[in-house]
Amino acid sequence: MSSEKKSKKPIALLAIVAVIVVAIIAVVFINSGKLTASTMRMLRIEGVVKLFEQEKEKTITDNLRLNAGNVLNTADASLAGIALDDTKIVTINELSNAKFDKKGKKLDINLTDGSLFFEVTKKLDADETFDIRTSTMVVGIRGTSGYVATDKNGNDVVVITDGEVVVTGTNPVTGETKTITVKAGEMVTTYLYNDRTVDSIMFEKDDLKEEDLDLFIVKRLAESERLITLVCEDTGWSREKILGIADGSIDSNTMYADASGDGTGAESSGDGSGSDGSAGGNGGNAAASAVGNDGGNGDASVAGNGDGNGDADPNAAGNDGGNAVDSAESNGGARAASAGAASSQDTATASTASKSGVASQVVSVDSNGVMHLTNGTTFDPGYYATNNPDVVSEIGSDPYKLLEHYLAFGSNENRYGTAAQQQQTEAAKQAAYQEFMNAIERSDAEIAAQAAKEADAPSDDDNKSSSGSSGRYTIVGGTDGVPNKPTSEGGP
Repeated sequence: MSSEKKSKKPIALLAIVAVIVVAIIAVVFINSGKLTASTMRMLRIEGVVKLFEQEKEKTITDNLRLNAGNVLNTADASLAGIALDDTKIVTINELSNAKFDKKGKKLDINLTDGSLFFEVTKKLDADETFDIRTSTMVVGIRGTSGYVATDKNGNDVVVITDGEVVVTGTNPVTGETKTITVKAGEMVTTYLYNDRTVDSIMFEKDDLKEEDLDLFIVKRLAESERLITLVCEDTGWSREKILGIADGSIDSNTMYADASGDGTGAESSGDGSGSDGSAGGNGGNAAASAVGNDGGNGDASVAGNGDGNGDADPNAAGNDGGNAVDSAESNGGARAASAGAASSQDTATASTASKSGVASQVVSVDSNGVMHLTNGTTFDPGYYATNNPDVVSEIGSDPYKLLEHYLAFGSNENRYGTAAQQQQTEAAKQAAYQEFMNAIERSDAEIAAQAAKEADAPSDDDNKSSSGSSGRYTIVGGTDGVPNKPTSEGGP
């Protein structure tokens, strides 16, 4: 009997050890999915982006993981998209500086310069926090999308595109704090007054229309079918207007503008008796301003002491002449060109105004009306007119006027000079996007293999099952960077 009891003890000990080992492996599998799913990683880079860890610059690679305390810096015409976890995406705009801090379920972004767009696809749990901080405010996010920035005057701004947030403002000098709720379609600007202790911090709230949105916001909305649908439902904004502004077919700066100084009409005529016809900087047609006292436009102005009438037409001339200020001069009549490209001493007529600045760049025109330019490119006025009716409605269909507009604004407004140019550009974008997707798939495969290795998976089947809990995700809805929802417990 005693020998029997002795033989059972090692078996019992082995059984206990086996249970412990299985439990440890199970915990590793479960927690590996959760830890990976909550890992911050780089999704997208355009232009020049720098990443710093403990003040040392790190080399950025595809799907690079970000650590708490990392700082991102973007140069001019650059941006960076970051997945904070599987439900939170931020896109850092150009000329911005942001620090990322994450501790458990507490997530903070400290935006010291520039601007960013954020999107949360699932409402936060009760014990989660996600705050975006600036020098004067904290934006508490629960499940929404929006934009945080510092405006040109140094004031912090919040724009909410769906849902709502609570903004807490603090005056760092007086220590006074205030809170305000910002809902979809609203913008709040924070102002500081250090000469008082009460109301030393104030909020100004405005309702926004599509044309009021920063282009960076519009482009983020246009990238995601899911997001633009949600935003339009929540704000009442027009999907068509947002997409039109994003692709350049609608100019957000002049969509509802008029050329009159007092904002009363689409055109304005001065009385010709004033010495300065450049007033009314906020109103106006983007083409040119009027000659006279109060007709005006912020882009191009005409100063003169002639007594002729002027209107918003870039070819308009005063009877007594004058000096065209901005881009064009005329001995015989005052005029200002919309693109600021014309420079001539000729009499201001429709033909010379449209050709004087661009005719020299046209080498030849073929039988189809396609212009061959000195830089080796081509321009098809017919194609440009057909695809840009908003331009035709403003400046007409004269081929040289269309060329003038294309050279001045085309690339900045994402307009194309020929059908072939559009096809080549879109093909290049698609190729870049496909390469981006391929890079993510390669990264997912590598991480799944690493997770299986760390868990000491005994078979190929186990490796395959662990990949479902790798915490990685693919991009859905175009290039918006919105991750898939979890498909199994413990992983996305």
